[in-house]
Amino acid sequence: MPDEINLFTTISRSHWYWGRKPIAGIMQNLSAIGVREGDLVVDPFCGGGTPAIAMLLHGARVIAGDLNPMAVFLTKTIVRPLEISSLFSAFEQVRQNVAETIENHYRTTCPLCLAVQPASGFQWKGPLHHCKPVAVKLRCAACKKRSFTPLSPKEVDAQIRASRRRPAEWYPQRPIPATMSTPVRYYHELFTGRNLSALARLYAAIQTVRPDSHRDALLYAFTALLYECSATDVLKDQRTSPGSSAMGLNVPDVWMENNVWRAFRDRFNAFVQCKVLLNSRIPGVRIAGSIEEFASKRLDIFVCRADATAPPYAPGKEVKFVFLDPPRPSDIDYMGLSELWGAWLSMPFDHRSAQLTSSQRAADYYPSRLHGMLAFCKRD
Repeated sequence: MPDEINLFTTISRSHWYWGRKPIAGIMQNLSAIGVREGDLVVDPFCGGGTPAIAMLLHGARVIAGDLNPMAVFLTKTIVRPLEISSLFSAFEQVRQNVAETIENHYRTTCPLCLAVQPASGFQWKGPLHHCKPVAVKLRCAACKKRSFTPLSPKEVDAQIRASRRRPAEWYPQRPIPATMSTPVRYYHELFTGRNLSALARLYAAIQTVRPDSHRDALLYAFTALLYECSATDVLKDQRTSPGSSAMGLNVPDVWMENNVWRAFRDRFNAFVQCKVLLNSRIPGVRIAGSIEEFASKRLDIFVCRADATAPPYAPGKEVKFVFLDPPRPSDIDYMGLSELWGAWLSMPFDHRSAQLTSSQRAADYYPSRLHGMLAFCKRD
């Protein structure tokens, strides 16, 4: 299934959500158990949305849920049909409002032709609270050359001053859960002042976009860039691959302060690639606003925030297939890592319900709690 493999890769590159499941494999499982077009399937751990997409591609009707509000947002946004030209118009509105201002936060001098222009990013070295910029990454618009060169002492001082910029717009000031190992107390402390200022200005511009579906698409791209614009973003050859394991909140001794506008532009383009593929494969997906609307109008998908062990719906014996992929005790802290994104969207996070405190609880908790739902869904 090369088309499904390409689709999975494109989705994985659009947003750094962890542990996505391959679309092709899920579709093969659906075929093997005899799921037909129009059958109802349930995904109570929807994560980054690839199981729901596989089910829609197969022609099934889908109920998807997750305790993580960020997973619900990503799944809803990725499956919602969008008209590409109007999406570009929304991006252009934001570009005109803030791109030049944000780019100017990163002004530096090209070491090859001495033209003054925005850098792609700055490399920092040293412990987080005592680090300094040591090199600049630049793609020069004047001489058309790429460079990654050490900063002069004068430029080091200039970039340190620039990095201490204070945000003029709102930004979230949310504490990091105590269960996470990190050198800082708050998520916003993982960003330089310059990047935090740029993010706050970009977020404010996105909030003016209408309709909500286009604003959410831009927020999808916005949240996707947050890790790569924080101090947790290690150099590219040291990073984990998209769709697999997670970046943590540890801060390496060498990290990149990436240009926020350029990261947003790249993430937006990656999202557009997803929508082009999905618009062609599952056009006209009808998303329900409630379980009642989903059932009465026989719509294609309903996505909600829900505890898998106590879902706010009762699909009953109509359900053909339940896709189970619960977290494991040694697995990724999805909630803690997702909250860096969700804090910007003012999402509440229930860490207590999500946390598995021991391997024994993981072994016993989900099977015992999910047994009732599976028995209820079982066919006579």
